[in-house]
Amino acid sequence: MVDDSKNKVTILRIAKIFGARAVTLAGSVSCFAMIASVSSPALAQQEGANPPAANEAPNGLAPSVATDADPDKQYENVRIKGYDIPLPGPADTIEGDAGGLREKLASIGIGWFGYTPTNLFYNTLHASRSGTQQYSGQRFTVGWGTPFLVDYDLGRLGLGDAQLTAGLQVFKTTWNPSGPRQLSLSTLTIYKSFFNKMIEVKAGYMANGFEFYNPYIAGNFAAGVFGTSASIPAEIGLSTTSYTKPGMNIKLNLGHFYDKFGIQAAISPDGTVTEKMENPTGFTPSVAHAGTFYINEVGYRTESDVGEKQLWLRAALMKSTSEYNNALTPGRIRGEWGIYVLGDHQILQISKAKKSAYRGLYVGFSAMYAPPRINRFSQYYEARFYGIGLISSRPHDMISLILADNVFGKDYVDAVRQTGGLAHDDAKSATVSYSAHVIRGVTVGLGLGYTNHPTPIAYTTETGHALTAISNIVINY
Repeated sequence: MVDDSKNKVTILRIAKIFGARAVTLAGSVSCFAMIASVSSPALAQQEGANPPAANEAPNGLAPSVATDADPDKQYENVRIKGYDIPLPGPADTIEGDAGGLREKLASIGIGWFGYTPTNLFYNTLHASRSGTQQYSGQRFTVGWGTPFLVDYDLGRLGLGDAQLTAGLQVFKTTWNPSGPRQLSLSTLTIYKSFFNKMIEVKAGYMANGFEFYNPYIAGNFAAGVFGTSASIPAEIGLSTTSYTKPGMNIKLNLGHFYDKFGIQAAISPDGTVTEKMENPTGFTPSVAHAGTFYINEVGYRTESDVGEKQLWLRAALMKSTSEYNNALTPGRIRGEWGIYVLGDHQILQISKAKKSAYRGLYVGFSAMYAPPRINRFSQYYEARFYGIGLISSRPHDMISLILADNVFGKDYVDAVRQTGGLAHDDAKSATVSYSAHVIRGVTVGLGLGYTNHPTPIAYTTETGHALTAISNIVINY
């Protein structure tokens, strides 16, 4: 269904605490962020709380620390709204107040945020570096991107907390299949809440990979050697940062429970490479064979606080009306569906202070499924173990271990074997990573990931294994 060579990296950090994301082995949707085969997670929280898990935000994140004297308080109305994982505030950008410019623009309702994740991948196993490059890091691979967003406070026009956000993005990579080398639309949305945020609505061109399921938790640096196309939600049609689509999301908040529904134009059922070829600027509403994508996610979430450990459970049903290629027979099949269930929980809290209650140990899991007849990637399972602020002198750093298994669609595996080729049933991976918040607005991460079958489905006797060293630098503006 998708182009397996499309590797995508999503790297970013949200809130004042850096979190390295858990990019699924299949390359969980980067949904705000970038391109390549690794991704930085997102762990953030709302003011007054300190949890590491949160939903969607254009790129990996971490819990933000609540303080009595919030340096970003004056920018509250011009910080980009609508993400369950808030973007870092001006206090965690390299330019800060920009010599007073940010404050002056905020006084007339204008705000901005940008970030540049630079990622380097290198497979340390010589035997696996031969032949045509088929995955990120098989040969030395570098990718970087810069989404830049500007917003306007529509409350100045009498529209309450409404906000208009627009942005562009530029991406570059040394290996073309890992991402679009061009300038394109990043977002163009209007946000508005009702009844004291009981209902939140966002509409326009957006990256729903940041709005749903949040794959950016825990900091899995290397598992996504297959790229964003391998993510089951992306296979079904979920939009991501580099592949923005028009749609609308409506979220109902009821205490710790929520229900979020989204409808959008689906990305190409032939993969992200095809999507970018047919829609290079990101403004094209729909491409060939693409239909409408629907998703409904329900969840329960509590934040880290004094005497309370963070807990976040979410599950969703996805449906698409796109026309997909059939694995075993010619022609296309209309309609596709999938499900996912994820959970994250803080099992050990090492600080009792409200502003640092997020510090501690966490565990999490992911399980996803889509029918094998039209999906190269049919099942995904992940167990994650991560710690935030385990060292008192490094309260924003994160360390993680990610174990993942990506199961290929049986029909696609059979199709390869029927032609006499060699095919894998699945690909397992293990990744360790460490992310450090080095200075204001800058985080640096190092990771090492092992994948037993680094090529999707088909392979040769020379394919071998991948032991990929990864490094990244994320700069917030």
